[in-house]
Amino acid sequence: MSHKPSESLRHDIERWLREFLLNPTEPADQRERARELGGLPLYADMGGLVVLRPDGTALTYDWEDSKSEATDDVWKVIALTTSREKYPGLRELLPERTVSALDCAACTGTGSILRATCGKCLGLGWHEPEAVGVAG
Repeated sequence: MSHKPSESLRHDIERWLREFLLNPTEPADQRERARELGGLPLYADMGGLVVLRPDGTALTYDWEDSKSEATDDVWKVIALTTSREKYPGLRELLPERTVSALDCAACTGTGSILRATCGKCLGLGWHEPEAVGVAG
């Protein structure tokens, strides 16, 4: 998944990041990491933080070892789906649903289970059919 943001979305991400950095109600540790990494915080839990840079690069920051690295596609999708209501333009970066995709049975296509991101579809509400009988 290597979607790059449109020019318009890139500007929106830059604006959202500036607003985030200036907002004293946002967690201080997230504002500090956002400034340091040059990315908009999209997802945080006790393990770390995922930020999105204006160029579409997502980074994961680990609270325990104070290291950051490129985020894998799974965490990037989770970060995007969990923040798409706050930042609707981010939908542009999500994978497009294919014609073969199935509604997620685990979350009944909602993307969440008990207000938590669905682990089966990563919050998308759909997933590709699983390979069956693949020759090995």
